[in-house]
Amino acid sequence: MSTELDILNILETTLRGVTVSNGYQTDAGSSVFKNLEYETAPENDLWPCSIYFPGELTSGTDGDTPPELGEQNNFLPIQLEGYVVDDERGTAGQQLKEDWRKAITAAGYFNGLAERVQDYKTSAEVRPGAEGYWSYVSASFTIFFVTTWGEM
Repeated sequence: MSTELDILNILETTLRGVTVSNGYQTDAGSSVFKNLEYETAPENDLWPCSIYFPGELTSGTDGDTPPELGEQNNFLPIQLEGYVVDDERGTAGQQLKEDWRKAITAAGYFNGLAERVQDYKTSAEVRPGAEGYWSYVSASFTIFFVTTWGEM
């Protein structure tokens, strides 16, 4: 396995841990998907849910900290999307934003594989639905990690 795949496995495990029984405010970890795209929103029986989209991995000598001889810096962008039943104030959407930040912060260095998570951004939008309100939550960040030259 590659470091990239190991990090993605830890990310998925981290997202699956976002449940009320684990001390979070939502159960968005009850349904976690990779690269699952919807034109509007997933079926309600999958809510709450978290979907992650790994972006294009870039590697080389770029970065604030140059790699050591024989190493390369790697930048893995991640996009998260979440759907949750909500009220008109967006309470559950805000809770999901907080849950993700708490989970990603707790994942920290991804079991020593990553140097840091950088450029963390998040937003939430409340939307009216046929049976009430729901929120679309998104987050994006980049996982920075170093590998031996040529490895991912």
